[in-house]
Amino acid sequence: MWPRADGDWKCDLRRLPVQVRPLPGELVFSYLHRLGRANRTGTSLLLDHLGKGAPWMIDKHIHSYDLELNEHAFFRLSLLSGYYEDPLRRVLHVRRTRKGWPPAYAWHRFTHTENDLVRPCSHCAARYDIQALAMVKRASLLPVCLRHGRTLVPRTEPRAVDQSLHPTPEILTAWRRFTILRRRRRDTVTTAFEAASTITSDWTRSKSGRTDHIAERWRARAVLLPTVASDVIRSPETIALTTLFARHPELLRVPRMPSRGPTPMVFLAHAARYLDHPEPRRLLDQGSPLLRWTQGTDMPAWWWPNAHEPDRSIYSALKSNTIPVLHRSWAPRLGN
Repeated sequence: MWPRADGDWKCDLRRLPVQVRPLPGELVFSYLHRLGRANRTGTSLLLDHLGKGAPWMIDKHIHSYDLELNEHAFFRLSLLSGYYEDPLRRVLHVRRTRKGWPPAYAWHRFTHTENDLVRPCSHCAARYDIQALAMVKRASLLPVCLRHGRTLVPRTEPRAVDQSLHPTPEILTAWRRFTILRRRRRDTVTTAFEAASTITSDWTRSKSGRTDHIAERWRARAVLLPTVASDVIRSPETIALTTLFARHPELLRVPRMPSRGPTPMVFLAHAARYLDHPEPRRLLDQGSPLLRWTQGTDMPAWWWPNAHEPDRSIYSALKSNTIPVLHRSWAPRLGN
């Protein structure tokens, strides 16, 4: 082990004997911890060589803290790792702190809102030959590894393990379609996903939704995946509604031509089609999450004149459990 000194950050550095490959989106503290473990060197000693900062304490775990580095400290990390700065910065999730001299670091404690930090799946860890615990910022909107079809363990559950999603292929299929949708609808997909997630999360809380066919699908998946997060269980339906919102963004903002905006009945008919709902008339129940969404106070102003004059033919079709063929401009374009 290297000898300790008060001015370790002033010493010239060279690459450590064992080079460690960083994970995409890996946190700096996680990478530094793995780098020290691979080279049989304490994490605190590596911190002393990076720069000046608060001392490392034993209670600072990678699922609770991350490091913030200034430019000089990050340069010293690149020297230790053996990677150039630019490639390392593109791979790691780097948090910046104080600028100027000397090299310095600071501790960042995670808040309850930082729920996009996960452990890599066990197959990714084996692929990168990871022997220690690692933490990454997930690239997708849900904790799912599409490469290996597994769930990702959030940082708030350090003792949990990832699970295979192959017993529920509809989840993997939906997420592959969502990957294509994100490339084609970059401007609207994030807002669409947030709106769809709000509807599906509200579905289980509604009295009518507890006995709905959609809720029965979720219960069947939960039996196959008992410890998987509920948002992953609901993801096929969430992505179906996301596709609807992303293809028709006028549902989420005021369109240029209000007269061409859809009515609530048109929206419910299309939602039933996208969700492949076997009993569309249930969407007209007063406690239905989709119907409640159409009656929300934050709907655009052009929505309300249409809401008071529903299309009676579509309403009748929904009551009879059939989905009508709608106007061509609002027909689901499955090829998009």
